[in-house]
Amino acid sequence: MELLMGLLRIHVNRGVNLAIRDVVSSDPYVVIKMGKQKLKTRVVNKCVNPEWNEDLTLSIADPTLPIHLLVYDKDTFSLDDKMGDAEFEIGPFIEALKMRLAGLPSGTIITKVHPSRQNCLAEESRILWTDGKLVQNLCLRLRNVESGEIELQLEWIDIPGSRVHFVGHVDNTRHGHGHVDIDEWLEYAPVLSSSSAFENACKYVDEYLLGGHTFLVGHNLSIADVAIWPGLADVSKSGGSKSSSEVDLPDAEIGKVLLRFAPEPSGYLHIGHLKAALLKQYFAQRYQGQVIVRFDDTNPAKESNEFVENLLKDIEALGIKYETVMYTSDYFPQLIEMAENLIRQGKAYVDDTPREEMQKERMDGIESKCRNNSVEENLKLWKELIAGSERGLQCCVRGKLDMQEPNKSLRDPVITVATQFLIIGLGPKGITHALRSSEYHDRNVQYYRIQVDMGIRKVHIYEFSRLNMVYTVLSKRKLLWFVQNGRVDGWGDPHFPTV
Repeated sequence: MELLMGLLRIHVNRGVNLAIRDVVSSDPYVVIKMGKQKLKTRVVNKCVNPEWNEDLTLSIADPTLPIHLLVYDKDTFSLDDKMGDAEFEIGPFIEALKMRLAGLPSGTIITKVHPSRQNCLAEESRILWTDGKLVQNLCLRLRNVESGEIELQLEWIDIPGSRVHFVGHVDNTRHGHGHVDIDEWLEYAPVLSSSSAFENACKYVDEYLLGGHTFLVGHNLSIADVAIWPGLADVSKSGGSKSSSEVDLPDAEIGKVLLRFAPEPSGYLHIGHLKAALLKQYFAQRYQGQVIVRFDDTNPAKESNEFVENLLKDIEALGIKYETVMYTSDYFPQLIEMAENLIRQGKAYVDDTPREEMQKERMDGIESKCRNNSVEENLKLWKELIAGSERGLQCCVRGKLDMQEPNKSLRDPVITVATQFLIIGLGPKGITHALRSSEYHDRNVQYYRIQVDMGIRKVHIYEFSRLNMVYTVLSKRKLLWFVQNGRVDGWGDPHFPTV
């Protein structure tokens, strides 16, 4: 288990004289990154001197890692524009934490960090002892942009039993290394009321208990458990009102939400599908909207009517009420027309590069030899592809995006397959939100980019965590192996995770 030093609360105060990215203003938001952690503020519309006054909380295990700050201009129909970046270190702040500061007068300056060519400080940064806590005020000058500064304040949050806690604030002769007392947990409990710190707090408590503890202190229930567990369950301050765990769909309107459940008809419904289906029904009911079932019947080699019939039977058995049943193949004429329009506009091209070679080129950022073919040559190969000729079967259509993009999903993706999900924006009732698991997060920008290129309205993405199980498999390809090799009594075998 990685031993955390504690939590760093970053209060994003305001921006000063930020760059203009729209006609007369910008819609800025701030992203904070440290290692694999990434947090962001809300968007402030039409303002180059925004006030966020928002807290973002990082868990600190390695204080030598730099913290990156990036500012973006929110754009509805294209990629968000960059508005500069900055970087800062927390080494001096951590060193100050290790001092014995209790009893110092409020307002005492512990140390100062001066602006230099090696940092992004716009002015002197002071580390202060204020009202019994250590804080650092920073004003960061943004780089790679014509103007802009961001004002922050850092504050440390102790974690019971953390390294900094023991080094700087605890008498080890009383506690003993690794022991956490009731008072420390009581001091830590308020952290759970911070929305940005909640996830890290849950992770810490989870790892602490998995480290061999049944109770937070000792071997019996104590007031520490009473203080911490209600905060984790979010019941101590709910007062019967809406729980903070209840999230909202972006830009959702009552009576206008339309969601789709889209299982591939290549197997039976299993518990992984169950989570997705019930989540979509929950949001549809909450917003007085509807759910449709859409089958991706685009791979005849894997699919059959048996699977379609059983999927519908299981969906009804779960009590999921759907408006209608659709098939991707119903929209092939529109998809073909859209793909051809992209080719004519120079936003897509037909590629006959072998699959393995194409994958390597995308990984290495190498453009395909077909990328700069003329529109006429692309349309000629496109007709072969549509006809299913021997030559056409060697081809695919790729979006002409950016082969140098760090996010490899934007390196000229194959869209003869990718466009299939865009039927959610077609038909008499267009889908308003696409709910899918977070394993596809890196492809979100590709999803939005293709929507813009194809000229269809934006469909919002809402992500949820993928359901993983132990001692079983949820991959239909792997489940099919068991069925085909006679290891189970069909898809309904009680050992299977199927519905």
